[in-house]
Amino acid sequence: MKQYIYITMVMFSLNSFGGEIPDSLTMTREFLKEGNYKKAYHTIGQYFHDHPGDFNATWLYAYTSYYARHFSKSMHLYEEATGISPGNYYLKLDYARTLVNIGDYNKALPLLRTYLDFEPKNTTALLNLANLRYRQADYRKALSTLDKISINADDYGYVAPMLKEIELAKAPWISMGMGYTSDDQPMQGYFPEIKAGWSLHPLATVSLDLRSPVFRKNGQTFYGLWGEAGNKFYFARPSLSLDISLGVLKFPGRNTFTMTGSVKLTKTFIRNLEIKLLGERVPYFSTTSSIDSSVIEHHAALSIGWKDMNSWNGSMTAEARRYPIDSNTVISLNGWVMSPPARFSVFELRFGLGYSYCTSGENNFVPEKSLAAILQDYDPDAGIKGIYNPYFTPKKQNVGSVIIAVSIHPGKLFDINLNANLGVYSIVMVPFLYLDKNSSEDIFINKGFVSENYFPATADLSVGFKPAWNIRLQADYHFSSTYYYINNYAGLTLKINLTHAKGK
Repeated sequence: MKQYIYITMVMFSLNSFGGEIPDSLTMTREFLKEGNYKKAYHTIGQYFHDHPGDFNATWLYAYTSYYARHFSKSMHLYEEATGISPGNYYLKLDYARTLVNIGDYNKALPLLRTYLDFEPKNTTALLNLANLRYRQADYRKALSTLDKISINADDYGYVAPMLKEIELAKAPWISMGMGYTSDDQPMQGYFPEIKAGWSLHPLATVSLDLRSPVFRKNGQTFYGLWGEAGNKFYFARPSLSLDISLGVLKFPGRNTFTMTGSVKLTKTFIRNLEIKLLGERVPYFSTTSSIDSSVIEHHAALSIGWKDMNSWNGSMTAEARRYPIDSNTVISLNGWVMSPPARFSVFELRFGLGYSYCTSGENNFVPEKSLAAILQDYDPDAGIKGIYNPYFTPKKQNVGSVIIAVSIHPGKLFDINLNANLGVYSIVMVPFLYLDKNSSEDIFINKGFVSENYFPATADLSVGFKPAWNIRLQADYHFSSTYYYINNYAGLTLKINLTHAKGK
């Protein structure tokens, strides 16, 4: 959600304290108005250092520190300014606005309530309170807060866009999609899907997901059915969300059913720092040998990430995937970091670096044919062909990559996003099969590994179209080239928010 704030209120408040405004403060305010936050921060910092305890300087330094993205310093300075002038309601309001934008809602709420006791109809306070309720997924309270703002208020123009955002978030929605994938294993897949959801309460955001995956391999078609229902709980006080889903899956090509489900816990700290813990039971459909099998994956992941669309982004994740079919485990570690965006015209560019490591307890690369069939027409120069059965098990796979992200926003109706991940340093231990003899001179198939360099690459392209504010059509394309196979995926999704609200 947009930050419903403006500089003029703070500038007016600072000027309202009698006395001559020093040149450094004037220069700082001018830099702020120009959007030159780095110079503003440097200017007021020097003045503050020479005038410790000056109320105007402390407040302006706190305000400027926020825009210069020094959030901890900003909060400390606001506390210092409050200690100097504890009865200043304009300071309380500005501090509350900053806390809402940083994400410290528990500290912001009592300050907003205190200010609204002083001035119940203040537009800035009501907008920030509505913003706070929105971020806590309490959409009904957010809307009731906006209803208190007079249509004649100077800043009433901020109300309409907030209303639309909240109405979209709380309204029932439905989406319909179709995906198609093809790889050179070879295998093809079709993925029709219908999803729906509705936010009823911070503790009740319900969803339903119905899928019917269809796969083709070796001239045969395999049909599956998969349905899941879920709910999201949002707990405002600890800024914690809990997503739970439970479902039933009919495996493709088999009349066997199993339970699926997931639990995801997300803890949000101030601003954009998130820690996620995920556990799920899902089907595995990535290899040709898994399609007519009953392969289930138990997936656990722990990640910590910083998400800020205007600054640095990054994430670190540790994952374990266990397969009950043979009690094997695949472990992976990965991380990435992205630079602040470079913007010009309708374009936005980011650059980054990534790294991933993946290995398995046991490697399940096996021969395509039996030993007897291999011995019948064995050609030592041709080697022994093998497959991963029934899932991929990389061994000591290291990938160092560069990341490029491009966003294009030519207007309100369209948006285009392109992401590319190119492996510039990648190495993996590749299995190979050969004939060997044991101590009894019996021939058997043995397995060895050789280190090989390769150049993995992934690319994602999405094009979004919004013919109406509550309707979105999105086309997606995904390309992936790994050591094991090359995959292409294309999909189309239509999402409709079932609301007729237009805002005030």
